Amino acid sequence: MKEICTKYESLFIFGTEQDLQAHLELCPDCQIEHEKMQKVANLVKEVRPLYRKKTFNNRIKLKVAACFVILTCSFWTYSYYINSNSQYTNKMIAELNYESELLIKDGHSLIADQGLPTDEYGLLATE
Repeated sequence: MKEICTKYESLFIFGTEQDLQAHLELCPDCQIEHEKMQKVANLVKEVRPLYRKKTFNNRIKLKVAACFVILTCSFWTYSYYINSNSQYTNKMIAELNYESELLIKDGHSLIADQGLPTDEYGLLATE
């Protein structure tokens, strides 16, 4: 019974390229193993672009989904913050409206208060 050579794996991993080529010229068992490895390597090279393309598309989908989740959460947080403070916001808006109505009724104008020429509406008058 013939023993099978087991040096191919150790030379492939730990040996140099010259040592592996020299051993392949002498050993028919390692030549068969080397041919099998070359077939597998060629298959991997052939499939690599297809695998990378799928991985790239999955990464894009994952980034888009993450952005969507972040935007949705930030919108919910912002709307919750606005709704929780809405009573104060509405009061402030009402006070501002009331003050601006008083200023308009009294004929006050910030421009006129600063001493600049104004027209009948309280806007800056230009000639």
